[in-house]
Amino acid sequence: SGKSDGGGQWIPNYQLHLFAGGATYIRLIAWFEQRDYAHPRMAAATTWFAGQFLNEVIENTALTQGSVDAMTDLVIFNPGAILLWNSDRLQHFVGSHVEFTEWPGQPTLGFPGHTIENTFQTTMVRARLPRSTNWRAFTTMGGSYLGGLSHRLGDSTWLSFGGGWDARTNPVADTITGRKTVDLHGNVGLFVDRSGSLLGSVLLRSGFDAGMTVNIYPGVVGPRNQSIGLWAQYLRSHEIRAGITTGWGVGFGRNPPP
Repeated sequence: SGKSDGGGQWIPNYQLHLFAGGATYIRLIAWFEQRDYAHPRMAAATTWFAGQFLNEVIENTALTQGSVDAMTDLVIFNPGAILLWNSDRLQHFVGSHVEFTEWPGQPTLGFPGHTIENTFQTTMVRARLPRSTNWRAFTTMGGSYLGGLSHRLGDSTWLSFGGGWDARTNPVADTITGRKTVDLHGNVGLFVDRSGSLLGSVLLRSGFDAGMTVNIYPGVVGPRNQSIGLWAQYLRSHEIRAGITTGWGVGFGRNPPP
């Protein structure tokens, strides 16, 4: 189905929950294994599913009669992701043919208003192009939905540029079931990473209220062990939101005055 009258909801089901979410689950297994947890798969599944559950709670807070969107993810696609990505054959195939990583936002407590800003999770997939060592095809999903090319700037540094769409709003098409449609706007993005670790990004649009968004991640500004991250958004209300972060966790930012 298309986007009209609530169609197209299956796209994030597959992209974000089955594919990208399952890969996050696998990365969590590795994290727990490196720290010698007795049951890394169980710990990873519990951690990942708890995050998915809280995400659905926040997205569907206003619905009191249940939600087709939330239950489809929690009952079908999330368990399906765990089953699918527990396959060693699939892990080997993906690990051998594509570069697969996550480019998150820089979560920040915003004042005034006590909000959490600049928090998103983008999954990046990059694959080699035939007969080329310096160019690769890439796509992102989650925080942005883009596709384009990556060019090697050095041994491990890549510059990526892509175009696509931003889901500006998700109007509810059915207030009983929570069935939604989507309002898409064009978007472009520029990214710099080193061995898959994001150093900086510029997006023309980001989220429901932000226009241009710039993120500079810890490791770029200042000494490595004391490096800070910076970000700023030009809002569609023609105001500025900005913040500062560290490698230790949540940062602090400034919201426009109420």
